[in-house]
Amino acid sequence: MLRGEILSLTLRPGQPIAESELARRFSVSRTPVRAALSRLKSEKLVEVFPQKGTFVAPVDWDFVRQLIYMRCSVELRLADQLCADPPEEMLRELRRNLNSQLFLLQAGSSPMDYYQIDSSFHRICFTHCGMEAVWRIFRQFHANYTRFRLMDIRESGLTGQFYEEHCRMVQLMEEGKPEELKILIQQHLESGFQRMAEKAAREAREQTVT
Repeated sequence: MLRGEILSLTLRPGQPIAESELARRFSVSRTPVRAALSRLKSEKLVEVFPQKGTFVAPVDWDFVRQLIYMRCSVELRLADQLCADPPEEMLRELRRNLNSQLFLLQAGSSPMDYYQIDSSFHRICFTHCGMEAVWRIFRQFHANYTRFRLMDIRESGLTGQFYEEHCRMVQLMEEGKPEELKILIQQHLESGFQRMAEKAAREAREQTVT
């Protein structure tokens, strides 16, 4: 439950976590609370400072930047395969996914719900290209990336744009246009980090002025 609350930003980066409050909340002793926090620390989701306490770990932006670099490198390689006679089964799955995205947009669903179906869109592409293991490797390091994506979804308000980009990706696959697909994939994966980096730079300048 704590992992889910950290990933969904219910518990924000830098927020203190008190063992005593967790023990009361879950009606347990401090022993299982400490065990849970130890596991979250090993996943780099919490930080423990002696004499100060336990805090939700900040997002490691450099790690996110490098993960996006890897994701982009792999998905650009997949573009040729996705556009070379894409299997109808994959296209059907992607269309069903797009229908789910549109439903969530129209229903005003939570950023986490949209992020999960958004992520599933990319998983379908990896799976049909025989890259399930690569996708699982990326998912092992999803903690920082998930929080970054939810921040971008919440603050940018661009879920409609993300949906349109996914629709265009499927269209380019069907039309067999790998070079255009590569340009769109790179824009789709990198633009969020650019937005968040610019926001962080603005906030840093404002703090300096203050």
